[in-house]
Amino acid sequence: MINIVKRSLLAVSALALAFGILAAGSVPSALAADSYQVRLVATPVKNAKPSFITALGDYLAWTGSYNGVSKMYVYDLVAGQNGWINPGPSGSYYNPAAEGSLVVFQGSTPGGYDHIYLYDREAQTAPSIISTGIDGEQNDWNPRVQGGRVVWDKDAADPAAGSGIYLYDIGTRNREKIIAGPEYRDPDIWGDYVVSVKNVASDVGPNASEIVLYNLSTTEIKVISSGSADKNNEHPRIDGGKVVWSSGAVWTPDAGTNWSNTYQICVYDIGSDQTEVLTGDEAGNLNPAIEGDLIAWQTRTYPSIKGYRISSPATFDIYSAPGDTARSPEIDGTRVAWYGSKGLYYAVPTTEATRFPDVPTGHRYLTAIEGVVSQGIMTGYGDGNFGPNDWLIHQQFAQMIDLTMGYPVTEADLFDFADQPSIVHLETSLYPYHYVAAAALNGVVVAYSDGTFRPLYRERRNEAIEAAVRAGGEFLVQPTDGYAGHLTDPDVATAEALRVAEFNGLLDNIVGPDGTLTSWDPTEPATRAEIAQLLWNLLAKVRPVT
Repeated sequence: MINIVKRSLLAVSALALAFGILAAGSVPSALAADSYQVRLVATPVKNAKPSFITALGDYLAWTGSYNGVSKMYVYDLVAGQNGWINPGPSGSYYNPAAEGSLVVFQGSTPGGYDHIYLYDREAQTAPSIISTGIDGEQNDWNPRVQGGRVVWDKDAADPAAGSGIYLYDIGTRNREKIIAGPEYRDPDIWGDYVVSVKNVASDVGPNASEIVLYNLSTTEIKVISSGSADKNNEHPRIDGGKVVWSSGAVWTPDAGTNWSNTYQICVYDIGSDQTEVLTGDEAGNLNPAIEGDLIAWQTRTYPSIKGYRISSPATFDIYSAPGDTARSPEIDGTRVAWYGSKGLYYAVPTTEATRFPDVPTGHRYLTAIEGVVSQGIMTGYGDGNFGPNDWLIHQQFAQMIDLTMGYPVTEADLFDFADQPSIVHLETSLYPYHYVAAAALNGVVVAYSDGTFRPLYRERRNEAIEAAVRAGGEFLVQPTDGYAGHLTDPDVATAEALRVAEFNGLLDNIVGPDGTLTSWDPTEPATRAEIAQLLWNLLAKVRPVT
């Protein structure tokens, strides 16, 4: 199930101003080793509040909550489309973790106990239930996945039902309890090591906790950060022989709202058995993540996402979030995902960045979009994005095709459509009226049967193709006898324009929902990405690209 959001340029610009979407300055001017290009995906589902997120390649698995119900979604960063993970029974599902194409999460039907679910994005299979509750009344929480294995914690109402940390092998479907006891929670796994929190309130004081490391090969449990009456340890994550967590004051009923400001980020090296504290401020450093060389975490008092590279020790800013929140970062290779009050965030190092955050590497229309922008034919939005899936309107397309063809546009260019007064005519700007007039004078755009131009109507695909064919004129060749393209139209003139465009390569690389041109409906409004490809193909026919 995919939800596609398309908006006009005017609507998107208004949205950017209204909600303070990232400015173009979110892309650092210098390609420093620790600078990032940050992309904001405004919450894809209306009224859903993001509450968890994880990254898997070109996708974000995230939780959206509304009216007390949570659902699991997967957002395609390349296509700009959002899909719903449907585990079957209605209920609340949340707290994802991902590796490769696999997503694990927890959830339950109303009034039921939480179980752990496994979803394979590539296979598009329904989630498989890993824990079915056969051991009695219990909640299964906090799943993590790595190396084909899943770990989670079980909290049973009846202690005999098997509280503790569990391990599930996806290949063999074998499930076992590896650490017994209701005091263990929030595990993570790397290789033969499982790290988890252990509540020690009964030993040292209310709400205290420590971090323990479990060796699957030797079954040894080792405390790597002790709890005390005034020290708490939370959110351990493990990768590459390193464990990270946050450590700070133990919560008490009179601690107030700033108790987490005392939290610092710690990292433990399994090989050297040494712990280092990475931070020393009162920013409230929480929810660390680690993968490879990179550690990332959120700050609470000054909302931001911080980063730290193990190979070149130094703390740096990935994102500062004044007026926003920035929570629970997850790392996927060199990339970092998190969520905030404005939506989902995804950051890539500037060394891997594209011109526009919402047209990433792998986007089908990347070359065309960056090409037409570099030629001054199209531009991005003021928020730094391009809006590849947004619609555009007639007067915008008129300007774009003028620029593609290199038509000179001056104040002397005048043209009267029946609705000429609706085409804004500014003495201080050639756009939109004079660009529309120039396109009409060159025979590229034509009136509707009633003589109108309809400047604010959405540009349909077949209208744009007809205009491109008219503009191409002498630069295009007639199709060979018997040539039949993939597209057609009941109108004879439109059908011929589609045939000429396809024969001359003006529709190259354009596809519909099933990945072919045949499934591309020419009567639908054109997206900015599709127009970019059409004009890029036309440009190659009419003049050399400099």
